[in-house]
Amino acid sequence: MLQLSQSKISTWETCQRKFQLRYIDRSDWPEPPHSADISAVMEQGEIFHMLAAQSYNLGDLFQFDAAELASPIDVWWQAFQQHRPIPKKGVQHRVESTLSATLTDQIKLVGRLDLLFLSEDRLEIFDWKTGKPRTHGDLKQDWQTRIYLALLYQSRALLGNESLSAEQLSITYWYTRDPQKSVKISYSEAWHAENWAELNALASQMGDRINSDQLNWPLTPHLKACSRCPFNILCGREPEEEVTEEPAFEILADDERIPAAPEIVIHPDI
Repeated sequence: MLQLSQSKISTWETCQRKFQLRYIDRSDWPEPPHSADISAVMEQGEIFHMLAAQSYNLGDLFQFDAAELASPIDVWWQAFQQHRPIPKKGVQHRVESTLSATLTDQIKLVGRLDLLFLSEDRLEIFDWKTGKPRTHGDLKQDWQTRIYLALLYQSRALLGNESLSAEQLSITYWYTRDPQKSVKISYSEAWHAENWAELNALASQMGDRINSDQLNWPLTPHLKACSRCPFNILCGREPEEEVTEEPAFEILADDERIPAAPEIVIHPDI
């Protein structure tokens, strides 16, 4: 079964041929998927995520001196120690919980939450971001926001909070570079109805393509995307001049961190 995440949807929307080659045919990368610089940035993000998870899992037993960390992780860790979300009395927390929901008999929606606060009247996701802060409007349209809130809504019964409305669900993006610029986005029943319908429609389109006898799926009309795609050699397209921009490493890292388990439910506290 295909596990659908935000990066897979982004790939589908950018180029269906790339989606086919990477996730359906599972073609080998013609070249390393990331440059050395991007790999280093991704590793920094992974280290921070590990430290943050351990701080909640072990509580006061986890002591780690920022002086032992390389830059910029040392600065991120100092900011985290001073401004990290702290659950109020009576609020439970779960670290790196993985939620899933079946969309079709071939496709399952999956998301891994950095931190989840659970109480009788709230479900709150916190997601660590080591990149540049983004606006509320930009993040609200992001597939990560939409997927995580949809999964949280669909998982209320599993979490013991089935009676909660969508208005009692939220996600907060916590920025290591500037925790004061963290962005909280609340859900709603109307938004969920629209969001869930679109996710199911996407899964249906993907299923139709998977079940078709079409040998090669459509190529992107945006040739600039080909210049950064390692699969362009398989598509017969000459890449245009490479575009230099800050990598969206956090999305890629989140996608790589999702385990390929047959059935994924909430991970218990350690």
